[in-house]
Amino acid sequence: MIRRPHSPQSQTSSIRQWLLTATPLTVACATTLSVVVSLSCDSQKPPLPSSPKHTANTPATLPSVTPITEPAVLQVRVDGITSTTGDLIVYVYDAQEGYLKDNRHIVAEMTLSTFTLNPACRFSLPPGRYAVVAIHDLNKNGDLDTNILGIPTEPWGVSQGARPRFRAPTFEESVVNCPPGTTEVPVSVR
Repeated sequence: MIRRPHSPQSQTSSIRQWLLTATPLTVACATTLSVVVSLSCDSQKPPLPSSPKHTANTPATLPSVTPITEPAVLQVRVDGITSTTGDLIVYVYDAQEGYLKDNRHIVAEMTLSTFTLNPACRFSLPPGRYAVVAIHDLNKNGDLDTNILGIPTEPWGVSQGARPRFRAPTFEESVVNCPPGTTEVPVSVR
């Protein structure tokens, strides 16, 4: 049976006295006991601030980390150009809404005033789904000219070669999946 002294000082002095006469094996045990006793008997110190306890059932909260992803590089190669007069305009869309009608979802655009018969453009974008449109603007007015029926009179083309007979191609018909890295996108204009 262990007797508890009445004051923390008398307890500490008795443990020190015992340590001086103890064997090496009991010294290690007594040192541990001394630390435990001195922590439990010292009532003048304020308690340590409580911290959240993490157990196997409650995982620790880690700071959120945004992974760095490699960009998707669209390497657009336009073929079917028969003349270098005018401008070559290349648009990259990211949604069906407004596709081929307005510029709300154009995420990249490039206008080439001087180009070869087989020009190439590079676009660095986040990985995703994109549709590419190329227009050979022969008269340099910035628009795809059409006749009275709305049929284009200037050469044009979209990715995936979509060219329906009596309507404009949809975004889904010309979409290209672009993972991180380089994706070759051929576009034929006529």
